[in-house]
This record gives sequence, C-alpha cells and structure tokens, in this order.
Amino acid sequence: GLPFIIRFVLLFVFSYINGLVLSGIMKHVPKEEIKSIIQQTIVMFVAMFMVGWYINHRRIENVSGLHYAILSLTFVSIGLSLYGFFVDTSKKMRKITRSLIIVISSLYIIYDTYHNFNNELPKDVVTSTMNYYLDVYNIMSILFSGHQSENSINSGDANPTAMNVFDEF
Repeated sequence: GLPFIIRFVLLFVFSYINGLVLSGIMKHVPKEEIKSIIQQTIVMFVAMFMVGWYINHRRIENVSGLHYAILSLTFVSIGLSLYGFFVDTSKKMRKITRSLIIVISSLYIIYDTYHNFNNELPKDVVTSTMNYYLDVYNIMSILFSGHQSENSINSGDANPTAMNVFDEF
C-alpha cells in the first residue's frame, strides 16, 4: 500500500476539495435544511456505529452475511442507477435509488466499526478515518440530493441550477 504520509495528504486534499464544494452548495440551501441534514447524518452514524460495536461486543465472528448483503445491495443500486438514468427518470425511481444508497452507507458504518474494533484494519488512523468519512459523506450527499430535489419540485423550478450537483448520480 501507499505510505502513511501519502494517504494522509490524499485524505487532506480530498477533505479540502469536498469542503469547497459543500461551502458553495451551502450558499444555495437554507440553513434549517443544512441543520436537519447534519442532524440526520449524525443520528444515522451513531446508530450504525453502536450496532457495529454491539456485533463486536457480542463476539460475533462471522460477518460474511453482512459483507454479502452490502455487496449485493451495491450491485442493485448500480443497476437501479443505470435503469433510472437510461429508462425511468421519474422522481420515484431516484427516491428509491437514494434510499438504497443510504442503506448501503449505513451498513458500511456497521462493517467498518466491526473491523475497527477487531483490529482487522491496519493500525493507522488514516484508513479508519477515510472509511468513516466516506460513509458519512455518502449519507450526507444523498440527503442533500433528496432535499434539493424536493425544493426544485416545490418551487416549480423546471431547470435546476448548476450548483445542484447532488441532484443526479
């Protein structure tokens, strides 16, 4: 693998770029919605973290079922995304796909927590931090996408703005 310092720099650069993107989006999203999205993300993260801790605490050795569930749902979400992009572009299809991606990201939090507590990941904090960061980032971006879609529909905006980057996958 890559040396620790290179992974750390990549984490820093990735975080900085995402911070710039989100700061641009925050100018176009009401503060109450941002607060709601952050609260929902924190609740999901804490709940899934506790499930991962509980699985480790109960000394459940075989988590291959969880791994296969995540893998299967990932392929289903890719299929739904492609179907929604090429065939059915309805709001209902986008909502189903977003919900599935939130479930997958939540399951990854459980999976990452289990492996962190079992010391199955390398001992460096960059790998663990990046795993959690991506899990939380995926949940927040999908929640932003849902709120942005509802707002563009409710406001009657037929042409969403270019800043609505999370509206489509």
